[in-house]
Amino acid sequence: MKLVRFCFMLLCISMLCCGCQKTPDEVRERMKTYGENEQLASDEIEYCTIEELKKSNLTDMDIKLDNMTLPAKVDFSHITTVEELTMAFDNDYTESGKKFLDIFHINKETLVDEEKAYGGKSVTYDSQTEKTYFAMEDNGFMSYLSGITYDLLNSDLQQNIIGKYDLYEDTISEETVSLGAENVTLTELCDDAENWLKQYLSTGDCNYKVSDIYVRQLKTGDKEQNQISMFAEMNYKGMPFNAYGMESEFDGTVGKTTLMMYGINLNYEKKGELSYFSNSVGELDIKSSKKVDKVVNLKSAIKIVNEELSAFHKRTISKIIPIYALYPQYNPDNPDEGFSDVNQVVEARPVYAFIIDEGEDDSALGIVKPNACRFVFVDMIDGKITTNIE
Repeated sequence: MKLVRFCFMLLCISMLCCGCQKTPDEVRERMKTYGENEQLASDEIEYCTIEELKKSNLTDMDIKLDNMTLPAKVDFSHITTVEELTMAFDNDYTESGKKFLDIFHINKETLVDEEKAYGGKSVTYDSQTEKTYFAMEDNGFMSYLSGITYDLLNSDLQQNIIGKYDLYEDTISEETVSLGAENVTLTELCDDAENWLKQYLSTGDCNYKVSDIYVRQLKTGDKEQNQISMFAEMNYKGMPFNAYGMESEFDGTVGKTTLMMYGINLNYEKKGELSYFSNSVGELDIKSSKKVDKVVNLKSAIKIVNEELSAFHKRTISKIIPIYALYPQYNPDNPDEGFSDVNQVVEARPVYAFIIDEGEDDSALGIVKPNACRFVFVDMIDGKITTNIE
C-alpha cells in the first residue's frame, strides 16, 4: 500500500504546480518603487514589541484598502515569544520511533524492509485480513490505517462530508455526532485527540492543537456509519507551523520545494479508536532558535498585503494568523536533495498569514487545508511576501 505515500506526494506536486503563478504587469511595475524587498520602502514599515503584538486589534486601524476586506477581529494574545528557528528532519526514526509499533499493535517481526523511500529507509506492514497498514521512514514520516479507513483505499466505499468545522472560527461545544454505538460531542473527541498527541508526540515547547474537523458519512450497500477526520497543527510557543500551502521554484529542469507545510491527520470511527494517523512528511526537530524582540507591526503587514493585492480582483481575508513558515535549506552541491530527506535543514520564520477562503476540500483521506484557501504570508522580520495568489 505505497498508495498512501504516493497520494501525499501527488498532492504536493499538484499544490506546487498551482503555486507557481505569474505576477501581473501592474504588480511588477509597482514593485520597482518598493526598493530591495519589493514591498513597502523600509522607512514606511513600522515595528512593535512582542507585548504590543499580542494586543493587536483591527478596530482602531485607519487604513484605506484597495481590493481586500479584513476579518472582524484578530487574536494574537496566545503568543509567548517570537523566534527564528533552525529545524531538521530525523535520520533514524525506524529505530527511535519503535514505540509506535506497540501503540498501533504492530509486530516488529512482520515489518517489511522497503527500498529507500523519500524519507530514507522505510519499513511497512500491510494486512488485508486485519485491515491494517503501517509505514515508517527514517526521516520520521509515519502513517497508520485500519478498519474503515483501510477500506477507503481498497474498496468502493462511498462517502459524503456532512459537516466541516474550522476551530479558528466555529464553536463546537454543543455539536454531537453518532460514532460507533454512541453519541459523542466533538469537544470530547477533540480533547481525546489532543491528549493522545500530547502523550505520544509533543516535545519541549511544541504541542498540537486541532484546527479542523470533518464529519464523514460512509456507506457500503445498505450499511451507513460516521467517521471523524481531524487536522492538528503543531504549535511552538503559541504559533502554529504552516499548514496552508506549498511553493516551489524551477531552474528549467528541476523543481525545488521552497515552502513546505506540516501537520497531523487523524480519523476516528469510534471514540478513542484511531483508524488513520499521518504526520505529513516526517518528524521535524528544533536544533536552534533566536529570539526576536521586535517585529513588523500588523498595520504595516496589512499595508504590504494591500499593495500586493491591489492589482487583483477583490479578495476577502477570512483570518489573519501569526504562524511559522517553513523554508527548506538546500545544499547547492546536491541537486538531488529533497525537501524532506533525512537530516534536511528547514528554516522556520515568523509570518503573518493572511488566509483567503477559496475552493473546497473534499479529500477522501484526511483534511488538506490548501485545497480550500489561498494565502499571503508577510515575514514579521523583514516584511517580505510569500503567496500563491493567482
